[in-house]
Amino acid sequence: TLPSQAYVADQLEPIDIQAVHQSCTWLRSHLANRLSNELTETFELTRSTGPYVYNAENAGRRTLNNTLLSLIASVNTPETRQLCLAHFNAADNMTNSIAALGALSHMPSAERDQALQVFEARWTNDSLVMDKWFSVQAISQADDTLTRVRALMDHPLFDLKKPNKVRALIGAFAHGNPPQFHQATGNGYRFLSDRVIAL
Repeated sequence: TLPSQAYVADQLEPIDIQAVHQSCTWLRSHLANRLSNELTETFELTRSTGPYVYNAENAGRRTLNNTLLSLIASVNTPETRQLCLAHFNAADNMTNSIAALGALSHMPSAERDQALQVFEARWTNDSLVMDKWFSVQAISQADDTLTRVRALMDHPLFDLKKPNKVRALIGAFAHGNPPQFHQATGNGYRFLSDRVIAL
């Protein structure tokens, strides 16, 4: 794995959030382009083929497989979106399902919307799992994220009076999405300050 954006930012004084984001995004997509064949081949080789089993070996295989998927998805093409959607549809465990959903969340597309709708329909009666659904959308680095977060506040399952929901949506956006929260427009700060006042 590459160093996280948070780690890179910690090395700078002062911190330029947008420059860190652009540099890390460029490096990931550059590697994904240059190593496309190797990454795809290794992704296929590390796929789980049998039924879900929780043990160290299988957990490690899933982690490697999902890390490769995330790197492959750094390049937004119809092929990578279809790969992520197929991984999501084939998932027989939450780890793979959330990994694929997370990879798709950064790519505004019909595939992203389809996966989000399927996940919501499947887990709408499980409040804790739906917190993951809120968070995946809140940490998306797509340009439409703040608009989506605002819209999700009107979702029937979101409640500003429930700390877990606030953490899953508003907290995830403010703490887990530096490039969108720290927009030069100040919209992220205004959004958070308005929510603090409301709370």
